[in-house]
Amino acid sequence: MKATIHIKKTLLLTVLLTVLFIVSLLSLLVFSSAKVSVKDKTMLPLNSSSLQSISETAWQSLATKKIIFGHQSVGFNIIEGMEDLRQENCFIDLKIIANTKPWEVKTPGFVHFQIGENTQPQTKINDFVRVVETTEQQGSIDLAFFKFCYVDIGPDMNISEVFEQYHQAMQRLIQAFPKTTFIHVTVPLESEAGSIKRWAKQVKNFLERLAHQGKSHYSSNLYRHQFNQLIRQAYQENAPVFDLAQIESTFPDGHQQIFSVNGKQYWSLAPDYTDDGGHLNQLGRRVVAEKLLIFLARLSDRDP
Repeated sequence: MKATIHIKKTLLLTVLLTVLFIVSLLSLLVFSSAKVSVKDKTMLPLNSSSLQSISETAWQSLATKKIIFGHQSVGFNIIEGMEDLRQENCFIDLKIIANTKPWEVKTPGFVHFQIGENTQPQTKINDFVRVVETTEQQGSIDLAFFKFCYVDIGPDMNISEVFEQYHQAMQRLIQAFPKTTFIHVTVPLESEAGSIKRWAKQVKNFLERLAHQGKSHYSSNLYRHQFNQLIRQAYQENAPVFDLAQIESTFPDGHQQIFSVNGKQYWSLAPDYTDDGGHLNQLGRRVVAEKLLIFLARLSDRDP
């Protein structure tokens, strides 16, 4: 009897392992990853400049600004990177302040706070609008922005509809508060290849997508690409755009992590920048934080 149970368990385990192996092969066929040179540099106002290349005047100007930033977990990764760089570079005098009520902060600084709920982008839009309107009543904001999380954009939503909600909300804020510079941020990405932990996550996601009848089994990075393209098309000619997706997919040596679907190439999070496939590790947060600080310093230096 015990031998029979053992055999059944062994057979079941063998079947499960076989299924996982087949799914992994299918996912490799669907998502072929590669590391290639960056060709599209249309969104690189934050090129390869280092922190030291920014003028002292720009850093001093940045330190006098009130900046508000709404985010969730990847945002915390970026903040950690900013703190690391501030400690290493004495010329960065920007104060980083965590406060769920930015309107209570009366001094210059980079004020950050959590907004909305993950997987529900409308809640983040609504929260950001509420915080901006409340804070502006207590005094003007110099720079304001928020970011979606990678889990906010995927196959289970209408990408055009979410973008339209975002666009309308931002336009209302821009018209209501013309002295504030509003920054637009592309949606962060997930890694498509790498460690066993990320591979296991891919297999899990792949199985979940197959379980959704009528939904595409393609990577969620395709949907993030669609949303990010709408951001770029709408704002890159007339407003500051921090292209987080491009930064996350670009290695320090200028090469880019991509994957292919049906002959087309898309960006994905560079595996060197993550340990779990989505959040930024020590290197990733440092790379993004440096680009963000440079971006903000240049914006501040341009302000009258």
